Order: sequence, then structure tokens, then C-alpha cells
Amino acid sequence: VGWFDCIIFALLPLGVLTAVVSAIRIGGPSWLKAIIGRARENRAIAELEVMSSTSHEVCELWNGVGIVRTIGRPHIAQIIYLEEYSDNVKTCGLYRLGFLEDEETHVFHSRATPLNLQEEEIAPNISLNLHGLANSKDLSFATLIGVVVQAGILIFAGYVSYDHTFEDGLPSAEETTKGHAFPLFAVGTFFLSLGMLFCAQIVDESTEEREYVHPEGSGKKLGARILWVQRKENVGDQTFDAYVTFGRNSGADDTLDRILTSRRAFDKRVDDTASDNSGGKKLFATRSELITILGTTFGLIGFILQFQGLRSMNWLVSIAQLCGIFVMTALRAWLRRGMIAVPISARVLDLHELDWLSVTL
Repeated sequence: VGWFDCIIFALLPLGVLTAVVSAIRIGGPSWLKAIIGRARENRAIAELEVMSSTSHEVCELWNGVGIVRTIGRPHIAQIIYLEEYSDNVKTCGLYRLGFLEDEETHVFHSRATPLNLQEEEIAPNISLNLHGLANSKDLSFATLIGVVVQAGILIFAGYVSYDHTFEDGLPSAEETTKGHAFPLFAVGTFFLSLGMLFCAQIVDESTEEREYVHPEGSGKKLGARILWVQRKENVGDQTFDAYVTFGRNSGADDTLDRILTSRRAFDKRVDDTASDNSGGKKLFATRSELITILGTTFGLIGFILQFQGLRSMNWLVSIAQLCGIFVMTALRAWLRRGMIAVPISARVLDLHELDWLSVTL
């Protein structure tokens, strides 16, 4: 996730209140969480439902039908096969993710900041490597379309509001547009988009992503195949059977050009927060809390102003706004089209997963 994703989310948003609540759950101060009834919520619950990361508390498992995010620490191993190193006598091209960053191997090149936890202690990201993320060209295209559609709606709303000859020509127009309608709509749209941008940024900053590419650059194909071996066990209140799951790519060769990880980020609080003499009455203690407050305030104010502006304008503007939301919703679904990818999986005998894997390979 990056700025393009946040902008796409902020343009003609769908589910404004859900976005505000999600941002508060992730980065809001305690008093704001108390307002929405989440003052004592476990961080793992918010990570499970809102974030894309896995951690020592949240994991992803295959249940035979789809990827399930749940709370727990299962026994699951991620194995990466690199065709370029298949002739290696010691490894036969099979690696663990932690080994690939060894200074002596230089198999992968990591483009991110160092993580705060050992990779071996954290469950692997199955969903991210199963379908991957949208490429930069698709994101740029969707962002451009979103800006054009949003600007077009504003221009159309201004034309309808101030060109009375157009409104008089409509047979169903019962009254003229009020003078304050367009300013309310325009200002509300700006505040709403700004608030949603802040909310999306809070969720984005709650995780640290790593992208492993070929050492010679992202232009060269990595040629990796990835698989996950999970044991049969109970995680939370669910039972998962033993499976060996193989990741797939959209290409014909099913090899990946990058491997992604997403981990929970840690809040960077002010060192003297605990010793502050204000008695815990500060509105915010971190940058994330400040941005969450701004995003919530701008988002709700913009939503109200935009709604009041639409009520006072011609009905055609409301139809145009609805069509714009449909267009952006379709674009977001198109960007996440890879999520429908189904991996190749095999149910295996418990405690004999590696035996099955060695015989099959």
C-alpha cells in the first residue's frame, strides 16, 4: 500500500463511517476509542480485521476453501524455491525467508526498513504472496481516472448550480438550486476526501512492508515459487487440517517476481509521555493519534457538508455523485482482481507433511 492506494480510497469513498472507525481503532487516542466503544480493544483484534500484517498474535491459514485470518501462533513453514539456485548441492534451491537476507548469500534484495521482530517468530503472509499487489501502472491509471471523475462531478455541479437556463429546461425541476448549495458541496467534498486520505494513511502506516526482489534490480524476474506447509491444529476456536499450499502467479509459469511481507509497526511515542504532568488529559500523544483526530474531524465535517449541499442541489448532481461512486468502486475491485486467485493445495496426513512433500517434489 502506498500513496496511490490512499488517494484512490479517498476519491469518491464508499463506507465513510467504516473508514473513520477503522482509523480510530488503529491509531486513535484512548478517548476517541472510548467514543466508538473500543477503549479496551486488543490490538490483535484490530490487526486481524483491518490490517494486512501478520505477527506473533495474528496468522493466516488455509482451511481448504480460502485464506483465513485468525488469532494464534500455528506451526506453519514458508518455503521458497528459486530456479536460479536449483543446482546448489546444499539447498537444491529451497530456502527460508530469513536465510535469503544473509550477507553471504545475497540471494534477495530487501527494499524496506529493518523489522523489529525475528522473521521466524511471525506467521508468513499467505494472502499477499498468493495474489500480490497491484502494479504501479494500474494504480496510476486508477488514480488518474478518479481525479478526472471527481473533478468532472464538481464541474457539473457548478454548471447546474449557476446556469439557470440548464435547470429551467428540466421538466422535473420543481425549484431552483439554493445559492449556498454548491459551496457546501465543494467544501464538503474537499474535506471528505482529505479526511479519508488521512484515515487511509493511518492504516497504511500501521504496517511495515518489505519487498524482496532480485539482487540485480526489480527489472529482472526473480523466478521464485513459494509454498506453505501447515500442521493440523486448533487455532482459536477453529480446526485447520494439515495442508501443503502452493502459491500461484497470474503468469503461465506460476513464478513470482517478488515476495512480500507485512508486519505490524510499533507506535513511536514521545519519551516523556508517561511523566507528563497533564494527568493523561492530552488530546494526542503520537503523530498517528494527531492524524487520526484530523482525519476523523475532516471526514465527518466533509460528509455532513457534502450531504447538505446535495440536498439543496438539483437531483442530477446526486445521480452524478452516485455514478462516480460506482465507477470508483469498480476500479478498486479491478485493482484487487488478483484476490480471486485460488492456490494449488493438497490435504496431507498429519505429522507427515514433509514426507509427502519430499515424495511429491
